[in-house]
Parts: sequence; C-alpha cells; structure tokens
Amino acid sequence: MSNQTISVRMFVQKNRPCASGKVPIFARIRLGRESIAIATKIYINDDQWGHGQTIGTTKELKANRHLDYRAYL
Repeated sequence: MSNQTISVRMFVQKNRPCASGKVPIFARIRLGRESIAIATKIYINDDQWGHGQTIGTTKELKANRHLDYRAYL
C-alpha cells in the first residue's frame, strides 16, 4: 500500500446560477491523482465567496461551519 495525498477544496460554479441568482458551492476531493467534484447543496451570492470560504455576516459564517462539517465526514 502506497501513501497518497488527500485534499478537500471548496469552490463555486459561477457559470451555474440558480433562479434566485445564487451560485452553488462544490467540494473537490482529491486522492492521489484521482479527483471528484460533489455538490454541497448550499447556494450563496457570488460576491460572498472568497479564498475557499464564505465572507460576510452571521448567515455566511453558518455556511462555513456547515461546509467544514461536511468536509470532515
């Protein structure tokens, strides 16, 4: 068995806004050279996203905690 690096990164898909104008947050999981993107079913305004996490008020901070929880399941 070889050692492989695993990483989880969050990103938004700005080209896929929903009817309300919000964009979906996805998680990209990498294990070695393999990669998969998974929808988190969380939507935010495009301007509330920066450096891999939401920025702004209490509502956006709740989204950060929710994303952190899902990343460590």
